[in-house]
Amino acid sequence: MSTLSKVRGILFILVATSVALLVTIILYSQEQIRQQSSIIETERIMKVSQLASRIDLIITDAEKILENLI
Repeated sequence: MSTLSKVRGILFILVATSVALLVTIILYSQEQIRQQSSIIETERIMKVSQLASRIDLIITDAEKILENLI
């Protein structure tokens, strides 16, 4: 085997390994982004629910106060 074909073989292995690593990193990054987006969405839903509960309590308290005034 000539030196040129050895170099080409090594370069091919390096390029193939680099591409495989790059694809793995991209897929992992996409999965992490998807998980973080899901976590953020869940946290937002929880916060909105908490705010809705607080507002409901405030309205209920206001109704009781108004009923006591009448």
